[in-house]
Amino acid sequence: MKRRNIEQRWPEKVKHWPQPPYAHEESPNNRVSASMGSQRLYTVKEAAEQLRLGQTKLYELIARRELAAVHIGRATRIPSAALDEFVQMLRSYESL
Repeated sequence: MKRRNIEQRWPEKVKHWPQPPYAHEESPNNRVSASMGSQRLYTVKEAAEQLRLGQTKLYELIARRELAAVHIGRATRIPSAALDEFVQMLRSYESL
């Protein structure tokens, strides 16, 4: 027996699923650099990919308070502004 995707199995339910209000819009208050994309919060894995670092290193930076993070329950999220500030901090150290 082949498995069908959800649209094929229940088409009447899928077309009525509500879309979040931010799904296709970009907030005018979203201050994000073009290199980081259009997300406001990144998971540790996503932030590590953006910075080309390992997840363990990011957790170390968060623990040493060199990289700002937001905790939502047990989830750790990194604001895009924190990534921008971290990169600027690294650039300022390079110029010394």
